[in-house]
Amino acid sequence: MQFRIHAPWEVNTYLSEIIKEKLNKLEHFFSSIQHADVFLAKTDNHQHSDNKNLEIRLKIPGATLFAEAREESFEKGAAECYDKLKVQLIRLKEKRAERY
Repeated sequence: MQFRIHAPWEVNTYLSEIIKEKLNKLEHFFSSIQHADVFLAKTDNHQHSDNKNLEIRLKIPGATLFAEAREESFEKGAAECYDKLKVQLIRLKEKRAERY
């Protein structure tokens, strides 16, 4: 699967590898994932510790799935998005299996 990370700064290798690992795990639930766009941003809200935003758009044949998380770290956000996308992929696979 191909993926692109979009951020207003240079993303380090550590964070890139964590995101890549999470995205590759999703292929266990749905093998036809075409590509993913990952968007990273920081909010200026200093009153809350959850100022890291992570969004993932996952392109699969016939659909685009989306998950977002606002956490205190991008690592936690990646884990939360992974969980959300995993549920969506399992549901989609079940719906498609019911049709055939």
